[in-house]
Amino acid sequence: MIVENKEDLRFDPYTFWDNPEYWTVQALDIPQYAAVNAKLTKEQINAIKNYGKEIQTIKLFVDSVRQNPGEYLSSIGNEGWMNGVREVIQNSTDEMDRDVSPCNSVWVEYFEGTHRCIVSDNGRGIPADDIVRVFTREHTSTNFKKKEGVFSSGLHGVGAKCTNAVSSRFTVQSYILGKAYQIDFSEGKPLPKYKNMKPKEIPNKGDRQGLVVDFEPDFKVMKEITITCADILQFLENLIPLLKIGAHIEFIGHLRNGKTVKKSLDNKNGVIDFITRQQVKNIIKPIVFGYTNGVMKVDIAMTYVGNPNLSANVLTFANMTPVDTQRSTPSKGFLDGLSQFFKNHMNRVYLASSKRKIEVTNGDVLTGLVGAVSAYHMSVMFDGQAKNVCKNLDFVDFVKQVTMKSLAEWVKNNPDDLQKLCEFIKDVALARIRADKEKVNISKKYKGQAFWDLPDGFKKAENKDHLELFIVEGLSAASPCTAGRNSKTQAIMPIRGKLLNAMNTPARKFLENKEVQGILSILGAGHGKGFDLARCKYDRIIILTDADFDSHNLSPI
Repeated sequence: MIVENKEDLRFDPYTFWDNPEYWTVQALDIPQYAAVNAKLTKEQINAIKNYGKEIQTIKLFVDSVRQNPGEYLSSIGNEGWMNGVREVIQNSTDEMDRDVSPCNSVWVEYFEGTHRCIVSDNGRGIPADDIVRVFTREHTSTNFKKKEGVFSSGLHGVGAKCTNAVSSRFTVQSYILGKAYQIDFSEGKPLPKYKNMKPKEIPNKGDRQGLVVDFEPDFKVMKEITITCADILQFLENLIPLLKIGAHIEFIGHLRNGKTVKKSLDNKNGVIDFITRQQVKNIIKPIVFGYTNGVMKVDIAMTYVGNPNLSANVLTFANMTPVDTQRSTPSKGFLDGLSQFFKNHMNRVYLASSKRKIEVTNGDVLTGLVGAVSAYHMSVMFDGQAKNVCKNLDFVDFVKQVTMKSLAEWVKNNPDDLQKLCEFIKDVALARIRADKEKVNISKKYKGQAFWDLPDGFKKAENKDHLELFIVEGLSAASPCTAGRNSKTQAIMPIRGKLLNAMNTPARKFLENKEVQGILSILGAGHGKGFDLARCKYDRIIILTDADFDSHNLSPI
């Protein structure tokens, strides 16, 4: 490389490091006052001298997990252990999704009494010499060498190690081509009887093939756990439609009362099963579509139920892991694409010749929606090891474009269902317009009372959709809630004084109450006969108040 101007070297790190004359460290001009020593006490001098001894390094990854389980498993207790169980199960389901693997079944057994879990598969197994590092050393996985179009739930090569670290016992049996090996861990480390940390060979009866992981929690770290077999089964039922068609999972649950439950799960239809199994009366037949560009993939199933009071109910998964719909980018792309497509279709086509002026909004389009979004990314990004939120920004435009193009094709081929859906969206819009008029009437009736002014102390959410409202007792309670909230989606409303009882207070007097006015203003859904749940600005309203008589008596509005 020939450089005309030496200043250009700063933009080329490789050339920069090959020319030492340009990276010779120069003395920095540090203000003199920064180096002035104040009078130090003996304690301060000793603290300075001994500071290095206080700086510690945790050498083993599993020890780091045990010391900070919340960092790796989101929490302790039920949430943490559920994430640990999920990591082991998804290792086996990832194996089942590999075309090179013989795996076609996964077995999960759970014991409510001890919270022991056994996960088995008939895949490739793990080579004996690699078992210890696979289950103890971070960033150890086959997922780092990615092949286009192959997606996995595993990401950092960390998950199962975390489960091992918080388990009092973690046994691995690997069955490979007629041979079998076993090693037992406790608190993330092989038991001392395994010399040189090598697994022992065991008989392979029945010529088995695959992997068995048998583990139970260390309650010193995980504390109280109350996960039931029903919880594990629900997770598996949500997982199975995300796997390849034909995937099979066998579940055995041992209840606390001594009974045993068994269930076979098969993926016959994919994500559409999320819709059909809800057994709700749909306005239209489920719409199913998907697409992959090799780097990203999405499968979507959706329909509408004829209830104008229901907000959107959408399940979202990223790389076969359930994530928060409100905060994850795949669902944002889907909802944006769906809203834009039908809002444009309604306003520019269906209602274009209507004599009555009706303007359909995003909220109208999303009312009554039921759906599932299963997205995959070769470099998926989560908010942490617990994988609660998917954050890949390129998902938004990708899923949005797939949604809009797929709906354009659906419109061409399904005129009857399109007519039914457009009529429903129109009815929802008309109901909203009526509710808006009711607001105007009430506003006029109580003019001068600042009925629609937002109350003092109210902390508004930044976003406009998919919001939660927390009603708390007073400004003191609002303060810690405000500090701990998600400011984008969560609003805080402090109430002061005792609310009137709507059941025995005249309507006019009730509506004159400032706290009542504040709540009605925030909700934006009207009141009484004019109340329209579909127009409520919040998906969830959480009341954080005491239940005693000395506290606020929250009554239905």
